[in-house]
Amino acid sequence: MFLEFPIPSGNQHIYNVLERVMLAELNNAQRRQFVDAVQAFEAWEDSKAELSRRFPGSMRWVERKGHVYLLRKQARSEVSLGRRTEETEEIYRAFRNGRDAERKRYRELGARLKEMAPVNRALRLNRVPIITARILRHLAGARVLGRNISVVGTCCSADYLTADFPDCFRRLTRRFPT
Repeated sequence: MFLEFPIPSGNQHIYNVLERVMLAELNNAQRRQFVDAVQAFEAWEDSKAELSRRFPGSMRWVERKGHVYLLRKQARSEVSLGRRTEETEEIYRAFRNGRDAERKRYRELGARLKEMAPVNRALRLNRVPIITARILRHLAGARVLGRNISVVGTCCSADYLTADFPDCFRRLTRRFPT
């Protein structure tokens, strides 16, 4: 039995079910769906990172003292990229087109993940409690997961389901060599 702590009397059946579910091997349909879901999620995360890295803030044209300037706004500051010329027009077009394309890709991947969610549940791939998943997504969004915070214990048990050697254990041993 993988649970190595005393089990309160009367709750043995809960732990037996938990052990059977947590250690169940994935069938071929589950493996295919899992790989597809992971690839879609990673593409969605990459798209989100690309939006914040390459297309932060906004750009706008503004008229000052009889001339039109291209301004780029990031956070609370605006920086002038110069007067309106063919070069600044191209910078503006590239920014708008790139950001619009990446936003479209991000929305499409998000929609794809929403389409996959019921199939994942039907195939019993949602083995991490929703509150745990939400907390982990929030930590990943804050860019502290894996850097300052590691997931151990029963919260990383979903990794045990997807590989012969747990991914969370590999990450921990890479970070904290013995």
